[in-house]
Amino acid sequence: METLEIFDFQVLVDRETTRQWYAAAAPWGCTCHPCRRFLALAQARQLPTPVLRLLDHLAIPPEKATYLCALDANADTTLYQIVYRLAGRILRGDERRAVLRQWGGVRCCHAAEPVPHLPEPHFDLEWSLRLPRTAATGTPREDSSDPGQNPIAPGD
Repeated sequence: METLEIFDFQVLVDRETTRQWYAAAAPWGCTCHPCRRFLALAQARQLPTPVLRLLDHLAIPPEKATYLCALDANADTTLYQIVYRLAGRILRGDERRAVLRQWGGVRCCHAAEPVPHLPEPHFDLEWSLRLPRTAATGTPREDSSDPGQNPIAPGD
């Protein structure tokens, strides 16, 4: 188990159990247009850099969300709720409030819906991201003026 600081949350994560579960998991399976768009962005690594850094640290492929929902869309972007379930537990942080950054929001919380074969305890890492409606070429989206670029730090 590893203690991590994820923005305003302190969590205890079983990285090996999480890695093994995601290695065996399939990518998000919905075939609606917004979900296919998210999968294309995730596979092209066109998510905000802090999201990719944390998912990489946890060995979670971005396209293997455990829950995905398009909440709102305009001509240029779609607002997504994207959830990844982690083996471990929340040690500190307000589960009712997302930590907001220029690129989106994140919170650690508990959900009642079971995910097959992921042992207890577990919690959700939930992102709210407004993503472009089309994948861009080049590097992942990053804003160097945002102080929240490094989402993880080992806990004490």
